[in-house]
Amino acid sequence: MKNPKRLLLIIFIVILILTAPAWMYFGSYAVLSYFNGEKLYTVSITGLEDANITEPVEIIVPLPQMCNESMFPASIYSQQFDGWISEVRTTENGTVLAFRSTSLPVKNLDATFRQSYLISESLPDLRGYTPPLSMPPESVTITGVTITPENQNASLNLLLIASVKKTTAHLLIPYGMTYITQCQTEVSGASVAEPIPLTPVSRAIPWDVRPYLVYNPLFVADFPRHLPSLEDSSI
Repeated sequence: MKNPKRLLLIIFIVILILTAPAWMYFGSYAVLSYFNGEKLYTVSITGLEDANITEPVEIIVPLPQMCNESMFPASIYSQQFDGWISEVRTTENGTVLAFRSTSLPVKNLDATFRQSYLISESLPDLRGYTPPLSMPPESVTITGVTITPENQNASLNLLLIASVKKTTAHLLIPYGMTYITQCQTEVSGASVAEPIPLTPVSRAIPWDVRPYLVYNPLFVADFPRHLPSLEDSSI
C-alpha cells in the first residue's frame, strides 16, 4: 500500500460510521442524565364563563412548597396570562398567590409557572417515595363570583398541580422520579366567597427515559405528556 495513512483514515471513518448509532444511543443517555430537571405549578379554573359574572374576580390559591421552602422565587409569580394577572401577596394566613381578572366577560384561568434546569443537581436532593411537595394553606378563595338560582347549574372546577422531576441516577442509565401534589375540587350551587378547602393528593412516580429515545433523543423535561395519570399509579 503506497499510502498507509490514507488507509488508516478510511478504516477509522468506516468504524466511526458503523459505531455512530451506539455513540448516539449511549450519548443520549449521558445527556439526558443531566438535562432533565424541572419544576411546574399549574392553576386551572373552568366554569367561570357560565357563572354570570358582572364584576372583576380575584382568586387566592396556595403557593406550593418543596421541602418546606418556597417552590419558586416570588418574582416568578408576577406574570400576565390570558385575561388574568398574578402576584404574590402576604395575608394573615401566610403568603399566597393572587390572580385578578383583567377582562369582562371573565375568562377561565389557565396559568403555569415553570423552571427548568440543565443540571439536575440544581434541585434539592430528592430520594425515595416521600413526596416533598405541599400547598399550605390548603384552600382557595374566590371573590366576585356568586352562583345564584339564576345560574345554579353553573359549577367551577378547580385544579392545582405542583410537580418536580429529578434524575436520581446518572451516566448511561438515567432513571428518575417525578413528585406530584394535586388538588382538585368542584363548587356549584352556592356563593364561593368563603375559603374552599382542598385535599391534596401526592404521588411519587419513577420513570425511565429509554422508551422515548426512539422518538426524541433530545427529549427535555416535558414529562406531563409521558406520565401515567394519578389514578393509574399504584404508588
